[in-house]
Amino acid sequence: MFEDWFKHTQDIPGAFYLWLVEHLFHGNELISGDLVVDGRRADLANITCPLFLLAGSTDHITPPAQLFAAADAVGTPAAQVTRRTATGGHLGLFMGRDALRDDWPPLMEAVYALSAPGAPRRERAGAVADPGDTPRLPAP
Repeated sequence: MFEDWFKHTQDIPGAFYLWLVEHLFHGNELISGDLVVDGRRADLANITCPLFLLAGSTDHITPPAQLFAAADAVGTPAAQVTRRTATGGHLGLFMGRDALRDDWPPLMEAVYALSAPGAPRRERAGAVADPGDTPRLPAP
């Protein structure tokens, strides 16, 4: 099943695919802080919310070390970063019995605790204003 899913290519325009490969994979610009999208720099340090990272122990698409390294690039305080490793690979994180039974529930409980009515609210850390001249496209 995974092999069939893995071999299925995504139907995205060639120019966009090449942009992704050049900027995200080859240039690693998101992590280096050099990625510019629509004329604005994408700065992971602007992410300051609690972060819940769930990696798959045998994930060869996004290995645990790669996922957990993202915590070093964001502005979330270390005490608000949760790292958890599930048994299984990339697809198993979303469809695996063990991940669904053992790993997701405690993470979702933590998210709920932060989202429930009466939960303590943090001050927002200077959100980026929506530029009024950004063209809006209808959803397909």
